[in-house]
Amino acid sequence: MIEQGFALERISTGEELRWWKDLPLSIKVPGELITVDGAQVGWEFDDFRLVEKEKEYPDPEPEPEAEVPPVDRPRIEKSLVIERLTDKQLELALSSMSTRQKERWRMPGHPWVYKDDPEVLGLLQAIGASPEVVLA
Repeated sequence: MIEQGFALERISTGEELRWWKDLPLSIKVPGELITVDGAQVGWEFDDFRLVEKEKEYPDPEPEPEAEVPPVDRPRIEKSLVIERLTDKQLELALSSMSTRQKERWRMPGHPWVYKDDPEVLGLLQAIGASPEVVLA
C-alpha cells in the first residue's frame, strides 16, 4: 500500500527526518532549534527541505477465516422419505406444512434432510408416521 504524504529531508544526505500523511501547521526540525510555522512543499533552510513523498507500507494481512469443522450428521434423501409415506400421510404432511416449510422441502440443490431435524421429526409424528421407520 502506498500513501502520499510529506517529508522533512536533510538535503546533504537525502535522509528522511520526519514523514506526515497530512502537512502539520508547525514543524520542529529534530535536533535543531528550528521551528517552521505554515511551511509548504518546497520550503528549504540550511540543510533541510520539505518535499512531497510517497511511503510504502506492506498490505495488511487478511484475517484468517475461522475453520468450521464439518458436522457429520446423518441424513436421508427426501425422495426416500416420500416413498416410505402412505398417500394419506403425504397428504396430511403437505396440508400441515407452512409455506416456508414447503419451500425448504423443495429447495433445489438440497435433496436430503437431516435425520435429527426437529421439524422433520415433529412432522412425521404429527401425521402418524414412525420416524424410526421412515428415516431408517
